[in-house]
Amino acid sequence: MFSPSIPSGDRPPLRVWFCDFWPGFEPEDSLFWRILSQKYALTLSERPEILFYSCFGRRHQEFACLRIFYTGENLRPDMTACDFAISFDYHDSPWHYRQPLYTLFGDVRELSAGRTRGQAKQLLAGKSKFCNVVVSNPNCAVRNRVADLLSAYKPVDSGGGYRNTIGGPIPSGTAHKIAFARDYKFTMAFENSSHPGYTTEKILEAYLAGSVPLYWGSPRIGEEFDPGSLLSLHDYATEEDFVDAVAEADQDDERYLDLLCAPALAPHVNAERLAGAGLSEWLTDVAARRTQIQPLACSI
Repeated sequence: MFSPSIPSGDRPPLRVWFCDFWPGFEPEDSLFWRILSQKYALTLSERPEILFYSCFGRRHQEFACLRIFYTGENLRPDMTACDFAISFDYHDSPWHYRQPLYTLFGDVRELSAGRTRGQAKQLLAGKSKFCNVVVSNPNCAVRNRVADLLSAYKPVDSGGGYRNTIGGPIPSGTAHKIAFARDYKFTMAFENSSHPGYTTEKILEAYLAGSVPLYWGSPRIGEEFDPGSLLSLHDYATEEDFVDAVAEADQDDERYLDLLCAPALAPHVNAERLAGAGLSEWLTDVAARRTQIQPLACSI
């Protein structure tokens, strides 16, 4: 997945720290830690040489060192507050690397291969339910309207904290959401908002559950995921047209099997690079040049 590692006894020391990430974030389980630990003997230190931070606080302002900002939220990096940034934005710059949020929640290389017709038929035979959604944010009007339209056709089971219909929310975490979605033909993988490249773990969880994603969020979703493997609201003139297409795929087994058989990733996508190989090259280069970069000063 990454470039060859240096033998552990030969790895130079590197002090890193993480702050302002989401609740439950574990630094030593992160993709950033796994990448740098291939080349460096890492130490968590509040006097770091490199600081990784996100958008859930302001503690990063206390550190006078090289700062790398990461976000999976729909916001733009403030390049006056960091030296480098990692986000989902389609923005080419030596100071920015595109790494969509969904790549942190599972191995996208599993999505490279399609299914045989026989495998797809076996998967369909095990599906007893129509569609599910797992959300806690009530503020996405598009998602709410489409959920209502779909529910007018067949009930959509809500397993999240918002509009829950199953007697209580399922436990948080990707593994629980995948397990919940396995019984369903379709999964609503609608983002909280729309922006080119903004693609979270929702679509990945649907694919890993063997459930066809119903998607809205990034208008450029077809550049990373094969349009033949999902149904995207972005491809339809109206929300009603989209729901009609879902109903058609639900009622036509051959159409549904076509969706299950298509590889999830678009044909031109380099799965190894998307899974972390590209970020590994970029991040190890940044770390190697850390002493040549004048770090931002502490701002408080």
